[in-house]
Amino acid sequence: MPLNFKFADTTDRAIIEYKRDDGQLYWHPRAEVFIYYQMLLQHNLTGEMTDDKLIEIARRIALIDLFHVSPQLHEGDESYRIQLADVIAYWGLSTNCSHLTRTKWDAYYNRCFLKRDAKDVIERLRVRVPMHKNTKPDAISS
Repeated sequence: MPLNFKFADTTDRAIIEYKRDDGQLYWHPRAEVFIYYQMLLQHNLTGEMTDDKLIEIARRIALIDLFHVSPQLHEGDESYRIQLADVIAYWGLSTNCSHLTRTKWDAYYNRCFLKRDAKDVIERLRVRVPMHKNTKPDAISS
C-alpha cells in the first residue's frame, strides 16, 4: 500500500521544500523523513494540538529513540533525530498511516522492539551509543 500524505495548508512551504540554483523544487530532508516517520509514530497530527496529544507523541518519540540509536536524518556532516519541535512545525500533516490508541501502540511497540532481553533494555536506558560517527551519545540521567 502506498504512503499517501498531505501537509496542512497552514504549514510554511519554506520548511517543506526549497529551490536550488537550477530553479527546481526539492524536498527538505527533514520534511521527507518526517513523512516516513509517521509509520513509526502512528499518531493523528490533525485537529487541535492539545497538551495530551503532545505528551503522548513525546512519549512515543522517546520510546522509539531507545531502539533507533542512529539518527533518522543526515544533513551534510550533521545528524539529526525527529523531535517534538518537528511535530509542532508540521502539525496538520495527514497520512494514510494507522492512528493507534496508546494501548494499541504500546502493544505494537512491545511486539516490534521489546524482543530483546531486559539487560539490553536497561543498558540502552543508561547510555545510547550512536551508530553514526558524527553523532554524540545521548546520556540519559538516572
